Amino acid sequence: FVIVGVSLALLGWVKANLSEQKVRTEILRTLSVGYVAAIVAYGVGSLLNYYL
Repeated sequence: FVIVGVSLALLGWVKANLSEQKVRTEILRTLSVGYVAAIVAYGVGSLLNYYL
């Protein structure tokens, strides 16, 4: 999860620089969206693994 967080923070920093948004806001937004997506994907994968 740490590696995912670092890569998401880097992605948010790059997005902020490209779109000239506030860096802190963009990093936090990218981190939150990424972690939610990772948790959902993990949950779906666990359910599929359980039922298959």
